[in-house]
Amino acid sequence: MTDATPGRRGTEIVIPFTLPSGTTGADFNELWFTLRTAEPASNVPNDDDTEVLFKSKRTDASSAITLANDATSGTVTIPAATSRTWLVNRVGYVFDVKARRATGGGIVWVTDGHLPIFPDITRSAS
Repeated sequence: MTDATPGRRGTEIVIPFTLPSGTTGADFNELWFTLRTAEPASNVPNDDDTEVLFKSKRTDASSAITLANDATSGTVTIPAATSRTWLVNRVGYVFDVKARRATGGGIVWVTDGHLPIFPDITRSAS
């Protein structure tokens, strides 16, 4: 897992990612980003044991995922209106990016990591 640049609650958060070596956006017909409050248990095939904060799929018209067909890297942009509702989490929320190959349909892990969230209000020390 890698740590993303910490985000600030109530601001737009951009998470960059790089595709597996030798691939471009055209090699994948679907790409998913999921941000959770915690890592799901390895024996759980769904998100029943953790809260999903944000999901996006590249094929959706309103996708937060930007990846050109000829590109080897892209970004996920989480809107400020979404991040403003999150609790500040010192350890960090967990995210993953997965893709489905356009040929053969196999699922490919792209990246995963932690996203620390800082408070949105600066308070002076007393």
